[in-house]
Amino acid sequence: MSNQPPGRGKQGRPPTNALPALNNQPTRALIPITPSSSLETIIAQMVGAGAEAVELLVPNGTTALQSVAGCDTLRQAADKAGLHITIFTADEKTATAANLAKLDLIPVGSAVAAPDPATAARSLYAPRP
Repeated sequence: MSNQPPGRGKQGRPPTNALPALNNQPTRALIPITPSSSLETIIAQMVGAGAEAVELLVPNGTTALQSVAGCDTLRQAADKAGLHITIFTADEKTATAANLAKLDLIPVGSAVAAPDPATAARSLYAPRP
């Protein structure tokens, strides 16, 4: 530790900014999906979240995302809206379809629980009501 005031670092060099500023991080939204959600509903939640990066928690048996066509449609909607999406799921069919559709995928344990409908979409960084 040094008792010198902030400013120039050792040997007269300015300090390096090794860590990125927190305000440069994209806004993120975590959206739990229900197994009965339609593709249109998922896209509306994703676009309506107001975030640049969307993380979808997809439970087992979510048929809308178990096909390559469904995941392709989701990716195209995200691209059109300028969003980056990541799928979190334990469902093998969804994981395979997401991989084939070139979506970011994070495989999780044995199952993702379906959410309570009252808390369907909530931003990770926005204040809660």
